[in-house]
Amino acid sequence: MILPQINKMYIQKLPLFQTSFPHNIFTLIGIIVVVVTIILIYKWPFGKNMQKTLAHIEEELPHGQRIILVKNFSENELRNAINAFINQYKEDRPVLSPPQVRTLENNFLLLFETTLDYRDFCFWVNYLIYSDKNKRHNNDITGWYEVGVTSNQHPLANKVLMLFIPESDEEFDNVYIADSLGNCYKQEFAWDEKIVPIDNLTIRYQEIPSLE
Repeated sequence: MILPQINKMYIQKLPLFQTSFPHNIFTLIGIIVVVVTIILIYKWPFGKNMQKTLAHIEEELPHGQRIILVKNFSENELRNAINAFINQYKEDRPVLSPPQVRTLENNFLLLFETTLDYRDFCFWVNYLIYSDKNKRHNNDITGWYEVGVTSNQHPLANKVLMLFIPESDEEFDNVYIADSLGNCYKQEFAWDEKIVPIDNLTIRYQEIPSLE
């Protein structure tokens, strides 16, 4: 008599588990959906597309301008810096060619081939700023890179980016970006090379120098 009573009690409780289990699952799914939605809204438009470096997603065409303005360098210092950069990377990039050098008043303009990719251009800017062990050329080097079409409609596609490194930077392994809309970003070199939005940078975008 005891066994049937136990079975009856078990059977009576079984529907309760059957109805509450799906209810708990739906509640959990609802919470997950809400959390994911909040994260996506918070990170927009600086989500996956912005975090990923342009070097991974920029397509071949169209090619735009790649220019670096160099101030407070002698011609000798500039030639030495250019040769040192090419020698340093010649094993990894044997086809890396020196830029064309033009004078602009008391400064220099470095004009690169339009096929130079985004990553190498970032390296050029970074290297020239730290090319002198006795002096950081943070205020002397400014680059402009014209972004073409990107494979996943990157937020920086079809824009002219101004590249620089502020004196306040202590990480060294990066460059900073400003665009004509007043936005600033940091392009990291290490790990997955993220593009990180910067809110407290005071350097403003300047137009690309005229070549005429």
